[in-house]
Amino acid sequence: MNPPGAVEPGTRRGVAAYEDAIRSISEAFGDVRIEVREMRDVGDQVVVLATYIARGRSSGVQRESEDGYVWTVRNGLAVSFQWFNDPVKALEAVGLRE
Repeated sequence: MNPPGAVEPGTRRGVAAYEDAIRSISEAFGDVRIEVREMRDVGDQVVVLATYIARGRSSGVQRESEDGYVWTVRNGLAVSFQWFNDPVKALEAVGLRE
């Protein structure tokens, strides 16, 4: 699930849909970096607090934001990914508080 305002907002299902979303992001942005600040293990979920940095491929404008991601892992495989524009919302999604 991607937040409103993302290049690829909304929910995707399946590997192919995830790959399509990544491809769209790659087309829109060059030099994408995600700098992980912290990771928290919460049972079958992992919360990643990170700084997302990307430069618009055609505009050259840099975007930088503090984001939170929630990965759900089962049997060693990622089965779900959620992206939040606010790290606190990612923590709240798994029942944690800042």
